[in-house]
Amino acid sequence: MITAVTDVKPNDLDRYEGCYGIEDTRQAILEAGPIGLQPFYITIDEKAENYLPFLFLINRYVVIRHVEELPKKLSLLYMR
Repeated sequence: MITAVTDVKPNDLDRYEGCYGIEDTRQAILEAGPIGLQPFYITIDEKAENYLPFLFLINRYVVIRHVEELPKKLSLLYMR
C-alpha cells in the first residue's frame, strides 16, 4: 500500500488555484485508480466541503472540524 499525506487543497506555491487547480487535482485522482492507487484524503481545510465532493466520485475523504481531533481520528482511520 502506498500512503501519501497532503492537505488536498488544489493550489500551488505560485498561486495556481481555483478551477484549474481543482480540475488538475480531480484528473490526478481519476488517473490513480487504473494504476492501483486508492486515494483517501484527510483534511482540516474549512472550505473542503466546497470542492471535495467534486474531486471524488465516491466518499474517500474525511474533513476534520477541529485540529485537536486529528491524532485520534488518524489512528482510527489507519486501523480501518
